[in-house]
Amino acid sequence: MKLASCEEMPSIRKFFHLKNNDLTTVTWAQNINSNKAFQWALNGKKMMIGGDVIVVQMGFGKNKKPVPKMYSHYNNDIEMTLKQLLEKAADTKSFGVQLNFNQITVFIESIKVLQAMRGKIKFPLWLNADTDNMEDKDIDNFLSLCTHNFPKATISIGMLHKGQKLRSEQGYNAKLVTQMKDTLTRNNVTQTVAFPVEAHVASYSLDTLPALKDVHGITDSALYIYNRQIKVYSRSLLCGKEVTEKPQPSWSSVRSPSRCS
Repeated sequence: MKLASCEEMPSIRKFFHLKNNDLTTVTWAQNINSNKAFQWALNGKKMMIGGDVIVVQMGFGKNKKPVPKMYSHYNNDIEMTLKQLLEKAADTKSFGVQLNFNQITVFIESIKVLQAMRGKIKFPLWLNADTDNMEDKDIDNFLSLCTHNFPKATISIGMLHKGQKLRSEQGYNAKLVTQMKDTLTRNNVTQTVAFPVEAHVASYSLDTLPALKDVHGITDSALYIYNRQIKVYSRSLLCGKEVTEKPQPSWSSVRSPSRCS
């Protein structure tokens, strides 16, 4: 399935030409960090692919340099670079790409690759910051770099920042929701945003999460609900089936507890 597009970083809606704008038909493949995994996703006609980005020092001595590469928690092989993943996605013209970053330094190094590929990224691009170990200044830096360099990409940050924890059977309280809204507002975010929330925590947060639909300047947003066994996306943005290569849990597609647009 080749979906040629002349638009840089088109939305998922536009790129896949979904019938009746039904995003529940979007299929996913995560942990793409090798040619084998990429081919598996291609053979399976998946629509969105994703993976974690790390920086590896390549070369020897004075020639050593940092290189962004794709990493999987389920597979320690680190054979595919970020550049190779983006080039393959650009060549196939059938995938959208989600990239996960858990350190601001990794994202800064990856910007060089993304900028060099700018003319070829004619597919949906989603940039996600895993913020559990990020300080506020790093999160602000991530958002600022996204809005200035990739205003057409979908972006997301975690509900928790460094040092923040949730007790068992505790939902996302109003303070955390306000923190999310304030973080996006002070960084002048106006592009498409996804809000990552854990499914079991979200189930205790039905009274607070709806407030995320009202963030100044943002008109296109959705909850991104996940846990170890299931990932679901708000029908308003990214509803779809999530698939992994290893291990292979039973993924489901259900409606999120609240819509954010």
